[in-house]
Amino acid sequence: MLYHLSFYLKDFFFGFNVFKYITFRSFLAIMLAFFLTLLLTPIFLKKLKALQRLFKGYVREYTPEGHTIKKLVPNMGGLVILISVLLSSLLLMRLDLAYFWVISLLHSRLWAHRSLGRLYQAKEQKGYIRKG
Repeated sequence: MLYHLSFYLKDFFFGFNVFKYITFRSFLAIMLAFFLTLLLTPIFLKKLKALQRLFKGYVREYTPEGHTIKKLVPNMGGLVILISVLLSSLLLMRLDLAYFWVISLLHSRLWAHRSLGRLYQAKEQKGYIRKG
């Protein structure tokens, strides 16, 4: 997005020419993803802890006793990293390349599949869906 926007803005300020270099955009994407992760992690963990308490925590039956104290620890913190990388990529990639669209579609399909699987697992634990 910013790549295409920089072509219009380079007429007003020559500094926007650096957006045509992939090395600059990749470094900027890494930095943006890092800072987005730092900003979003506390917010996201609060939401996950509330969601974890809603489902009363989940520990498998064959888990050792020492691990049951981790019942209310959220275990999806990596999702923040995926969101920040996706957002920084959307902002700094060339949207006219086919690679971008293939990777985006595969990523969204994986995300949807995982979300539906976790939702099904949560409903199965609550007893809304019979096992077997």
